Amino acid sequence: MVDELLCGYNCTVFAYGQTGTGKTYTMFGKMTEELGLLSDDAGIIPRTLYTLFDKLKGRDSTVKCSFIELYNEALCDLLSDEGDTKLQLFENERNGANGSLLVKGMRESYVDSPSAGVRLLEMGSRKRQVAATRCNDLSSRSHTIFTINVLTRTSEQSITSGKLNLVDLAGSENIQRSGAENKRAVEAGQINKSLLTLGRVINALVDKSSHVPYRESKLTRLLQDSLGGQTKTCIIATVSPCQSSQEETVSTLDYAFRAKNIHNRPQINTPVPKDTLLSELALEIENLKRNLRATRDRNGVYMTSDTHEEMLKEIESRRIVNEEQKQCIEALESGLQHRTGELLAVTRQLRDLDLDNKEAHLKLRQMNDALNKAHNIWGGSIAEVSDITEKVGARMKDFQAHQTRLLRDFSANLGRFLENEMTAAQRNQTLLYDTLRAVEGAGEDSKTQLLKGETEEAFHQLKQISKTGRATVSEALNELSHAITRISEGLEGELLKCNDQFEMAYGAFDQDVQSTFQTIVKHVEEQNVEISELRHRLQNANSRMIEMNHKTSLDVARLLEEERANAEVERNNFLSQIGAIYDLSSQQRWDRLQENYNIICSDISSSGILMESLTTHSRIDECIARQKQLAKELADSSSYLKVRMWQDKERLGKRHFSARQAAVSAKKDLQQSVDNHKETLHEQLELWARELEKTQSQNKQLSDAYLGHLNTLETTIKQSYSTVKDQLGMVLENSGQFQKDMARHSDAMEQPIEALEKEICEPLSHLRTNIQSYSIPTGASLEQDACDRPGATQSNQEGTSHWEHDNLAKQPRVEIASDDSENPRLKRRRL
Repeated sequence: MVDELLCGYNCTVFAYGQTGTGKTYTMFGKMTEELGLLSDDAGIIPRTLYTLFDKLKGRDSTVKCSFIELYNEALCDLLSDEGDTKLQLFENERNGANGSLLVKGMRESYVDSPSAGVRLLEMGSRKRQVAATRCNDLSSRSHTIFTINVLTRTSEQSITSGKLNLVDLAGSENIQRSGAENKRAVEAGQINKSLLTLGRVINALVDKSSHVPYRESKLTRLLQDSLGGQTKTCIIATVSPCQSSQEETVSTLDYAFRAKNIHNRPQINTPVPKDTLLSELALEIENLKRNLRATRDRNGVYMTSDTHEEMLKEIESRRIVNEEQKQCIEALESGLQHRTGELLAVTRQLRDLDLDNKEAHLKLRQMNDALNKAHNIWGGSIAEVSDITEKVGARMKDFQAHQTRLLRDFSANLGRFLENEMTAAQRNQTLLYDTLRAVEGAGEDSKTQLLKGETEEAFHQLKQISKTGRATVSEALNELSHAITRISEGLEGELLKCNDQFEMAYGAFDQDVQSTFQTIVKHVEEQNVEISELRHRLQNANSRMIEMNHKTSLDVARLLEEERANAEVERNNFLSQIGAIYDLSSQQRWDRLQENYNIICSDISSSGILMESLTTHSRIDECIARQKQLAKELADSSSYLKVRMWQDKERLGKRHFSARQAAVSAKKDLQQSVDNHKETLHEQLELWARELEKTQSQNKQLSDAYLGHLNTLETTIKQSYSTVKDQLGMVLENSGQFQKDMARHSDAMEQPIEALEKEICEPLSHLRTNIQSYSIPTGASLEQDACDRPGATQSNQEGTSHWEHDNLAKQPRVEIASDDSENPRLKRRRL
C-alpha cells in the first residue's frame, strides 16, 4: 500500500469484526518507542509511518496527517486543540458529484518524521471514545479514520499526490451479551446501524444494484470512494477463536467474502501543477494575514480584571500541575526503561535457556543414536562369538575324528604286522624242530648202520643244514630288524604328524579365539568410553539447565512482583491525574508481563519435566555395568580357555614325548635283543662249524671215539637248538609285550583327545549359551529405554559394521549339540 501511495493512488485499509477481536490492537498496537526503535507490538499505522518515511529518504516531499472520529453519527477532529470540534461533510465540487468528500474544519498537521506522526496518533487516541463492557474492558465506541496525504515532487513543474486512509471500525456487538445500558446502549445502536448500512452498501455493490445507499450513514459517505470507487482497498477481518462467538465469526467471514467481490477502479491522481499549488498556498497565506490583522485590531483582551486574574491563576496552577505531571511522566519513563532493560535481559536469558534446551535435546538424540548403535554392535558381537564357538567345536570334532581314525589305522596295521611276524617266527621254530629231529634220526642211523661213510655224509649234511639254518635265521632276524625299524619309523612319523596337526589346529583355534575376544573387548571398551562421555556431558547440561532455570524463575518472579508493586503504587498515585489512559497502559503492561511470565514458567516447567525424564536415563549406568560384567566374564573365559588349552597342550606334548620315548626305547631294546641273538647264533654256528671241521679232521684218528664225540655233538646241537628256541620265544614274548605297550600308548593318546573335547568343546558350548542369554534382557532393556526417551527412534538393524558382515559371511555355520549342564568354571550370574 505504501508503494501504491507513492505512485499517486488513493488507498484505504480498514479492520472489521465483532467487539473484542483485536481491531484497535491490529491498527494501533503498542505505539511507544523503545530505545529509539519501533516496538515489536506496534500496529499497522505506526509501521506504515516508519515505512513511508524510510522510502521518502532523499525525496522532496511533504506529509500531512489528519485524525477524525465518527461518534453517534457526529464527526469530531481528534487533533484539534479545542474541545468538541464538530466537522461537516461537503462534496468536493472540483471533482464533480461523484468526487471525494471535503471535511470542513478538519485540521491537517505536517509531520517530518515517523515519531511526529506517532505522537499525533497517540494524542488523538487519548481523546477517542472508549468504555468498558462485558466483552472488552477498553471497547472502542466510535469509528476513526487516520489519513496520510503525501505530496511528492516528480519534476520541476508537477507534484504527485496520494492519500492513505487507515480506518478502525467499532465492533459490532450484541447488547444482551455485552451488557450495554443507557448511553452505552445508544452507542451500540448507532454502531450497529452504521455497520448495517455498510453491509447493505457492500451487498448493493456486489449485486451491481442501480442504487447504492451511501447517504444513509456518514460512515458509508466517508468510505464511498473506497467502496466501488477509484481507491485501492484492503479489508482486515478479525475473528474470535471462542466457541461462543461462532455465529459472529461466520458472519464476519461472510461479510469479508462479499466485500472481496467488490470491483474498484483505481486511478492515479492527476499531478498538481506547481503554479496551482503556489496559488493555493498564497491564498491561504492571505487568509491567515487577514485573520491576524483582525485579531490585532482588537487592541488587547476584552475581559474584566477579576476574570483576567482568575485566568492567570488558573494558568499558573495548570503550569504547576503540568510540570508535576511532566516530572512524574519522566520518572515513569525512566522506570519503564529500567523495566524494559530488565525484561530484555530476562528475554535474553530465556533465549539462552531455549538454546540450552535444544542442545540438551540434541545431546539426548545423539545419546539415543549411540545406544542404538551399541546395541546393534553388541548383537553382531554375540552372533560372531556364537558362530566362532560353533566353528571351533566343529573343528575340534573333526580333529578328534581324524586322530581317532589315525590311531585305529595305526593299531590295525601294527597288529597285522606283529601277527605276520609271529607267524613267521613260529614257522621258523617248527623248521628248527624238524631239523633237530632229522639230526637226531641221522645220528641214530649212523650208529646202527654205516659209521664212517655215513658219518662224513652226516658231517656234510650238518654243514649244509648249518649253512641253511644260518642263512634262514640271519634272514629272519634281518627281516625282523627291518620290520621293527619300519614300525618305529612309521610310529614316530605318525606321532609327529599327529602332533603337527594338533599344533596347527590348536594354533588356528587359539588365534580365532584370541581375535574374537580381543574384538569383543575392544567394542565393549569403546562403547563404555562413548557412553561415559555422553553421560558426563548430559549430566553437565542437566545441572547447568536446572541451575539456569531456577535462577531465571527467581529473577522473573522477583521482577514481576516488583513491577506489580510499582505499577500499583504508580496507579494509585496518578489515577486521578492520568485517568483512563494510564489505566489502559498499566493494564496492557500488566497483561503483557503476566503473559510473558506464564510463557517463561511454562518453558521452565517443560524444561523441568525434560530434566526429570532425563534423570530416568540412569538405566544407562545399569547397561554400562552389565557390559562391564560381560566384558569381565568374556576376559575370564578367554583366560581360562587359554590356560586350559596350554595345559592340555603341555600334557598332550608330554604324553606324546613319553610315547615317543617308549617307542624309541622299545625299538632300541628289540634291536639290541635281535642283535644279541644274532651274534649268539653266529657264534654258535661258527662253533658248530669249527667243531664239525675238528671232528672231520680227527675222524680218521678218533674213529673209536666217534660214538662219544657223536653223542657230545648231538648234545651240543640240542643245546644250541634249545638256545635258539628260547631266544625265539623271548623274541615272540618281546613282540607281544611291544604290541601291548603300543595298545596302551594308543589308549593313552585317545584319552587326552576325549579330555580335550570335554574341557574345550563343552565350555565353548556353555559360553555360547551364556552369551545368547545375555542378549535377550539387554536388547529388551535398550529397546525399552529407546521407547521411554522423548524423541527416541527405533534401532536400525542394518548398523552392523561391514567387516563383521564379511567375517560372518566367510565362516561356515556348524551346529553343535551342547549339553544343558554348565561348567562350574564358566558359571556366571545371568543378567
